[in-house]
Amino acid sequence: MMFASYSAHLWSQSIPYEGKRWIETEFSFASDSKELFQVVDPREWLETLPEQPAKRRPILEGIGTMFGREKEVSFWTASAGLKNAEFVQNKLQLLGWLNAAVHPRWLEGDKGATLELNVECGARWFIDSIAVDANHSGFSEVELQNWLELKPGMPFEKESLLSAQENLAFELQSRGFATFNTTHVRFLVDTTGRNASDGLVLSLRCEPWEPAQNLGLSFDDSLKTPGYNHPLVHFGKITWNGDHRGVELRPGGVRQEVWGHVSSTQPKAKYDPLAVQSNYERLSRLNSIGRVQLSSNLRLD
Repeated sequence: MMFASYSAHLWSQSIPYEGKRWIETEFSFASDSKELFQVVDPREWLETLPEQPAKRRPILEGIGTMFGREKEVSFWTASAGLKNAEFVQNKLQLLGWLNAAVHPRWLEGDKGATLELNVECGARWFIDSIAVDANHSGFSEVELQNWLELKPGMPFEKESLLSAQENLAFELQSRGFATFNTTHVRFLVDTTGRNASDGLVLSLRCEPWEPAQNLGLSFDDSLKTPGYNHPLVHFGKITWNGDHRGVELRPGGVRQEVWGHVSSTQPKAKYDPLAVQSNYERLSRLNSIGRVQLSSNLRLD
């Protein structure tokens, strides 16, 4: 997945003298932040900021390490403010506020310094149009568009793109294309000459299949389809502990009648990840089995 990079000017205001204890962090929101609170409460991010003040103040600063207690004191630094501001700004951009800016400011008080993060969201970007490129992967661009579950008008946010990747990979694997996974889905974003009110152009590209022996794939060059289309995969030989399915030849084997009850996969059937998952869950429930491990190899023949 690829994103355009965005930057905003970050600034900090120092307090009058160094060595002031950092006591807390708080947000200050511009008037354009109303939509943000409909999506998430950013105040919940305070505990996840990379730089934090001390959790408690020492009772006796001069002898803070006495009686086995370690002194917990954090002092303000300009770099800590900038790092926290960049963290919040990045979260906002991943939610679709691509022009968001967060400015850190240090405020002096009698008990210490407070880091104030001033948040300016701007307008939230949305998807104006979606272009799909099957890119010789063997799939129909119309089908890919239907399975994508992304529509024009939706907010542009990272989680939606990740979900779309997973949904598309699941749809194709469920139809027997076992070689297709989320790494074959790429998104390109174009904001050239546009602003938030126009929306952005989102392009999806499906990468073709690239057989690789280091991934457990064995193949004959003569069997490759033109353009490296993802092949339709069927189940082949199914074994348990190295034995043919349903044959109890040694300790740890599974009887034929038991296998027939728990197995969801059959040789020559089209590959289905749900069937594999069902097999795993059913075998794991057997009292006679302590642990189930699945492995597979893809062979074209």
